[in-house]
Amino acid sequence: MPGLGPAFARMENRLIMKGIMRGGVVDNATLPDDFTVELGRSGRRKGYPRVARAIYRSLKGFVKASDRYGEVAVPVTLVYSDQDWSRPAERERVAGLLAEVERITLPDTGHFSALERPNEVARILRRSN
Repeated sequence: MPGLGPAFARMENRLIMKGIMRGGVVDNATLPDDFTVELGRSGRRKGYPRVARAIYRSLKGFVKASDRYGEVAVPVTLVYSDQDWSRPAERERVAGLLAEVERITLPDTGHFSALERPNEVARILRRSN
């Protein structure tokens, strides 16, 4: 039913957003209130619901892109968290599609590793330059 997506997007509030985001962290203290406030602000910006729906419609294409992983000719570092939402079998599948891959798993960390372990994520990114 057209129109339901924008209606639900307008209903999203900070408590709901914080609840969803808490599912992606091991340590709730690493999820600052100002971050969830900013997420709410972002979601209310003009045009956001339209962009979000376009991204959701493209998800199948993102999955299909993995068909081309075998063409990647440079080293790749896959960084996951031990409490990440991704499934271990999917991680293995992705690694198996790449020619030269290093895997890093961050301990005691959820899906939002940059919130929980910003220094560690920055260290990994800096060493790749």
